[in-house]
Amino acid sequence: MICIHLEFNKYSNVSLFHKKLRKDFYSTNMLSFALDNIPEKDVPSVLLIDFNSDTHSQKVIDVVRLVKSKNPNCNVVLFAQKSYIYAYNSFFEHNLIDGYLNFNYEEQLSLLLGNNLLKYSNQKLNLLKDILTMEYINDLIYNHMERASQINPFLDILKFNISSGIVMTIICDDFWQICEKLDNSKRYNIKRNILNATRKAIAQKMNAISTTLIGTDKIVVILDCEGKINEDAETYAIESANFIRNTIIKTTNYSVSIGISKYCHNKNTIWKAYEESFQALKQVFFYGKNSVLLYSLEHNMFSLEQLKNEEMILFQKIIANIFLGDNKLMEDVINEIISALMVEENKEMEVKSKIVIIITKITQYFEGVKLNGSYLLNKQAELIVLIFQATSLKDVQELVKKYIFDISRIINIAKNKNPKF
Repeated sequence: MICIHLEFNKYSNVSLFHKKLRKDFYSTNMLSFALDNIPEKDVPSVLLIDFNSDTHSQKVIDVVRLVKSKNPNCNVVLFAQKSYIYAYNSFFEHNLIDGYLNFNYEEQLSLLLGNNLLKYSNQKLNLLKDILTMEYINDLIYNHMERASQINPFLDILKFNISSGIVMTIICDDFWQICEKLDNSKRYNIKRNILNATRKAIAQKMNAISTTLIGTDKIVVILDCEGKINEDAETYAIESANFIRNTIIKTTNYSVSIGISKYCHNKNTIWKAYEESFQALKQVFFYGKNSVLLYSLEHNMFSLEQLKNEEMILFQKIIANIFLGDNKLMEDVINEIISALMVEENKEMEVKSKIVIIITKITQYFEGVKLNGSYLLNKQAELIVLIFQATSLKDVQELVKKYIFDISRIINIAKNKNPKF
């Protein structure tokens, strides 16, 4: 008896193949090869058609009719999951197939994995968990729910039982500055050490899974809130994030910031929760490094309209206080300016740009009163570079304060030399 296994492949770019497994058993994805090797009538033969949900039923019907026209005695057997078989009633209605083999790949693999789990060393088991959680989290946060559901049974076997809850995104503060002169291997080691510290914290106190996002500086955690929902879940997430952050700092000496999503009611919206946690991290610039930030739209301290009305007043106040030479008053006005820029609509680069505009106006004003223009312009140029390199608003605030104090010092030296200044 000749047996031919015909595999319908949904990927058009996969190369054609055929294999002679033994003298009477062939495997191929070439239709022409399968038809050529079906023997003429009266010779016993079997054609196994291997297909999945992506295979068009009419294509299978056409193939079977060609086979039957060449050899009506050829037994045609479908090789697929039972759920796919029932979807194609026309196969049975036209008496085109002689039987089917039910094979559920996921169930069989789960069974195989479950039966052999005890044979895995801890190292291999941890590697398996690492791979599966990475794939699972990526599928959830990028909304590939069908694939996530296929991975889920394997996680159940490995005793990862995570309910929907909160998504956290962790970044290493100043990661790109730290890694500027490091190769990819050393960058990966930094991320891996932070991930290991994250998992250490998780193992001590909470039910969660975590992974690194390849090609980014981010680590993602999906936290099971242990039955808590809404505000209670978010409070629990903040406590958990603080514990993770402190463990990372203690273990690796790296400062990290963590963005936390709002409570997520089911896994179908994990992708949205991930976006929220990522958006929360944009506030690190305003609140400083080593922050734990819950997603919220209510970050603004002033409205844009208030800001427009106060810009001129603040500018006039800072000029007046520079002339007075009172560092405390100057610092208070700088704090007012920084606070006024912390509005929801302002992003990091917008805030930096607005501060640079204010600095430029101050420099231009004091050039007009015949101070050393070249000195101020050089200092201003240096300051602008440092502002755009800064990773937190606090750093920007300190840079501006130092520059303003320097101008005030020069002004007061000039006043002492010339009382009419």
